[in-house]
Amino acid sequence: MENPYQSSATSAGAVAPLRSSSYFKNPRLLTVTTRIFLCLGVLVSLGAGALALTELSLMEEYSPTDGLDDVYDDLIIPTLLLGLTQFATGIGTIVVIAMWVYRMAWNARYFAGARNMDYTPGWAVGWYFIPFANLWKPYQAMKEIWRASDEPARMNQIPVPFWLPLWWCLWLVTNILSNVSTRLTFRADDISEGMLANQASLLAEAVNIPLCLVFLLIVNRLSRMQWHQQSLRQVQAVA
Repeated sequence: MENPYQSSATSAGAVAPLRSSSYFKNPRLLTVTTRIFLCLGVLVSLGAGALALTELSLMEEYSPTDGLDDVYDDLIIPTLLLGLTQFATGIGTIVVIAMWVYRMAWNARYFAGARNMDYTPGWAVGWYFIPFANLWKPYQAMKEIWRASDEPARMNQIPVPFWLPLWWCLWLVTNILSNVSTRLTFRADDISEGMLANQASLLAEAVNIPLCLVFLLIVNRLSRMQWHQQSLRQVQAVA
């Protein structure tokens, strides 16, 4: 049985796809679900930003050396509700996007031929969870998926649009800011430290909004390209 995480060697000539990617998988449902979660991500970030601004406004009424208990007590209900919403939306988004990337990678291998691809569907998702390698490997996999879905016959020659590197830059910045915000929040003991943590959180949410919108653009374009390639294959099969 073929290991789904085993990368295939790249060859110069076109080779028939391996049996594991020998047919097209309909991405419509996953695409729609991914769109929904990306839109939810924007709404959650707007809510988190509004809460961070409210906390900053309250903190300005206290001395920089005061404790944070009074501020958090005043906002405990919206903070809990937002936290639960962020957790549920975050888990759902990770699962849905992982499934969508896997589906796109599967279809890309079907179009271009498995031996012409460097990344299997499993590794197109798996690299996101490998420390250090997740700084560039997922982006390389996405570029390969894009090229194979755009023009599989000459996938190694065509460029990728600017919003692909923009997406990856926003992804890295958002993750860095989120980690910084989380660390500052857990370490905050007084108002001044709490304000710094809230400012970092506000900045992270501000970057996450364009990240969701740019990735939504990629989802729409890539899905349309794969349907176009499948339509061409169906026409060729009938002719």
